[in-house]
Amino acid sequence: IFVGLSPFLLVVISYLRILATILGMPMATSPHKAFSTCSAHLLVVTLCFVMANLNYNRPSYLPAADTLVSALYCIVTPMLNPLIYSLRNQEVQ
Repeated sequence: IFVGLSPFLLVVISYLRILATILGMPMATSPHKAFSTCSAHLLVVTLCFVMANLNYNRPSYLPAADTLVSALYCIVTPMLNPLIYSLRNQEVQ
């Protein structure tokens, strides 16, 4: 549990500190840009942690889900990374 939760907790603590810093900024420095920069990374990290959690913590009485969950974790998650990071690109929007 410690090995699995410690990276997740470090990411959550880091983003809470970033959020506190952004909310402490004056409105003239555009906190919107800071939020848009962090949102793509936060989405990818959340997707990775959710898929890893599903992959390694699924119930043992669902052996039919092994292939599907492994495919989601190993194939779909890396395929979504470029899409998520390119959503900030003006040409893609």
